[in-house]
Amino acid sequence: SLHDALPIFDVSDEEAGLLDIATGGWAAAVVLAASRAKHTSQPLGAVVRLGESLYDAVESILEDSLSTAGFDAAWLAQLAALPLLDRELVDLVAGSDGAFDRALAWGLSMSLAEGRWWELPGPVREHLGRLGPSDPAVLRTAAGYYESHGQLAVALQMLLSAGDAETAARLLDETEPWVVDRIDALELLAVLDRIPREVVERFPRGMLTVARCCGAAWMMTHQLRLLEHLDEIVDATETPELRRAVDAELIVPLVDRGEFTEAEARARRLLDTVGPDERLTLARAHSIYASTLCFRRDPDGR
Repeated sequence: SLHDALPIFDVSDEEAGLLDIATGGWAAAVVLAASRAKHTSQPLGAVVRLGESLYDAVESILEDSLSTAGFDAAWLAQLAALPLLDRELVDLVAGSDGAFDRALAWGLSMSLAEGRWWELPGPVREHLGRLGPSDPAVLRTAAGYYESHGQLAVALQMLLSAGDAETAARLLDETEPWVVDRIDALELLAVLDRIPREVVERFPRGMLTVARCCGAAWMMTHQLRLLEHLDEIVDATETPELRRAVDAELIVPLVDRGEFTEAEARARRLLDTVGPDERLTLARAHSIYASTLCFRRDPDGR
């Protein structure tokens, strides 16, 4: 029951029932309401404004809490735009040390997420987000923080939300493939879809990395679409190493279609031209060549 979940507030069964009615069982609002009642000595009925809709009840709880918390509403709106929080990031966004601890002390509802991170419950984020618009400068700052702390996918989303598609494309282009590979292929495709085509084409290495991720996820139609696009825009004279990397991936569809003789010939030619410093392309070429040998047939087709 809600009463069992809130022992620190000494909430009776009757009061827990009032909270359940007023908040629809939303735990974050329950905690805010109980905390507000405890600190102000108001009866719970007054705090939650019984008889109003769920939306109005939750709004009233947040508004009452904000009015006495001393927090800048615009700052809380910035927090609502951030899917993952930690002490350093919150302090960075606030521009002052101790902001994270003050928010917790006030009763801002946060729950532990993966690893070191915290997150605001969805309804809390929605209500705080209505306090004001997101600041693109804050989103860019957060993107840099996320990227440097192993959250590339979130960093890309922050940059796109800030309207900075070119920086997002550059980040995807310059990040090591093994780091990008941690992101779900569908999420990567969604990122590319939000970047204008002419911008994506200026950073083809990122597109190649996404194509590889699609291949690893057996999303062959998306992989082929990206590879065909790269085949059109990557010039062997201007970027020979990138061209060879693209050529390696273009052999994969031949193998998938059973064109093993042609695939083997292309893989052998590629291995003759790839330099020792092109480690990923070299590894891919060797792997593809080995796969063609597995399907090699004798003159009788056996």
